[in-house]
Amino acid sequence: MRIAIVGAGIVGACIAHRLATEGLHDVTLVEAGQRPGGGASGRSFGWINHVTQDPVADPALFALRLDARDRFDALNAALDGRLFDPWSGALVWHSDPAETESLARLHSAHGAQVALVDRAGFDRLAPHVAEQPEVAYHAERDIAFAPGHAAGRLALAAAEAGAHVVTGHTVEAVETTDARVTGLRLAETVIAADAVVLAAGTGLERLLPGPGGPVMCNRPAGLVTLAATGPAPQVILESPEIEIRPGPPGYWLSAVSLGMPQMSLSDLAEDVRRHAARMMPGLRDLRVVATAAANRPIPDGGLYAGPAGGVEGLFAATAHPGVMFAPILAERIVAALEG
Repeated sequence: MRIAIVGAGIVGACIAHRLATEGLHDVTLVEAGQRPGGGASGRSFGWINHVTQDPVADPALFALRLDARDRFDALNAALDGRLFDPWSGALVWHSDPAETESLARLHSAHGAQVALVDRAGFDRLAPHVAEQPEVAYHAERDIAFAPGHAAGRLALAAAEAGAHVVTGHTVEAVETTDARVTGLRLAETVIAADAVVLAAGTGLERLLPGPGGPVMCNRPAGLVTLAATGPAPQVILESPEIEIRPGPPGYWLSAVSLGMPQMSLSDLAEDVRRHAARMMPGLRDLRVVATAAANRPIPDGGLYAGPAGGVEGLFAATAHPGVMFAPILAERIVAALEG
C-alpha cells in the first residue's frame, strides 16, 4: 500500500518510522518546513510525564500516559539510544505540603512510580535549589528530551528503512476520486497514495475535505530558553511558580502559557528568569537567550487516531501532548490502516 503522511513533527515521524520499519508499505513523509521537527515539536517543553494529569478525572488517559513511557523506552532502544539520554526524573511540589502528599499517593494508587521525599531527600536530588520544600514527590521515570531532535531522528530512521522523506513542500489538498483518497496535491506535483495520514497538528483541519475526525481546539504556548554558568539540578522541576528543566549543558528550558493577554512572551520570559534566579541562586549570568511560541493542537478527549473527513483511506492523528502520545498514535494508525 502507498501511504502518505502529512507532517514530520514527532507524531508524523513516529508513524512513518513505525510503518517503514514494518517493511510492508511504500511510505512517504511530507513536511512543509525545511527539516523534520521544525514546527510545534521544535517548540515543545518535551516532558514525558504523568504528574500533570489528574488520574481521577480521566483514569484511561492517565493509564495511557504510563503506557507511553514504556513505549518510549522501547522506541529509544530500537534507535540504539539516539532518541533521548537518561534523566533523573522530575521533582514536583505544591504550596501546600498536604496537597503534594495527597497527589503523590493518588498517582501511586493509579500505578505511577513516585516517591515522597523530605528536605533531605530533595537535597540529594537537587542540592542547588534554594528554599527547598518541606515535601515533594520524585517521579523517577519521567524523561525530558528535545522533540524536534527526536522527530529528526525518527524521520532519518524511517528513511533508512525505505521511507521517502520530502521536506520544504506544503500540501495544498488531499486528492480524492469517488470519495476515495488518491493522493496529495503539492504546488509542483501530486503524490499518489492509497491512504493518507494527516499528522499536521494545527494544520490538520485545513486539509480535511469534509466532516468527520477529531474535534479540535488550538491553544498557544511558549518556550523560554535560559543560559547561565554555575551549578544547577539535573532534574525536571515543577514548582508552584515555574516549570523548568535542563537542556544542553549550560541551558535551561521553561514552558509558559500564553493565555494571559496582559503579558507578552518577553514579559513571561523575564518572569521565568526571575523565578529561576531565586530558585537556583548559584547560577551566574542567568539570561534569556531565546523565546518561541507555537499553537498546540488539542483534540477533544486528549487524542485521536482514526478515519477522517468522510473519505475512504483518509486518517488523522493528533494528541495533546503529542510528544507523549506519539508512539500510541502510531500503533493506532497502523491498526486502522491494516484493519
